[in-house]
Amino acid sequence: MNPSDRSPSRQRQRGVAAIEFALIFSLLLAFIYGIATFGSVLYTQQAVSRAAEDGARALMAFNGPVTQATVTAVKGAVHDSLASSLIGPPGTVTTAARKTWLESNLTVQVNTNGLIRVIYPYSDNRMLNLSEAWVPDVIVGTARITLS
Repeated sequence: MNPSDRSPSRQRQRGVAAIEFALIFSLLLAFIYGIATFGSVLYTQQAVSRAAEDGARALMAFNGPVTQATVTAVKGAVHDSLASSLIGPPGTVTTAARKTWLESNLTVQVNTNGLIRVIYPYSDNRMLNLSEAWVPDVIVGTARITLS
């Protein structure tokens, strides 16, 4: 077919498919990115909450008042729990490296009434390293036990 034989309406339609693909693909890519970001925040929240629960279980093992040794043991349980997850800076593939990083960057609060609070600085170490306005700066996990 000779290019001069094409109708004018057919010539106008040639680039429409490429434009439609570019628009739909960019929306699909943004949707997939949103799902991945939400998933990483949800995973981090679940890991921090589990670590707080593990700290509460460690606190239950001690009978009596909360002492400095008890607080140290609870913090160790929280650090061990999070070190076994995928939370940590990029490049830390070993549990020991993640635990070392967590010991210096994680805040663990042990209250005398049985409240364990774990504060993880998510903005310092995002799993997907892009800045989003809707992603939290810190992720907090809490657990409470009844001390007798």
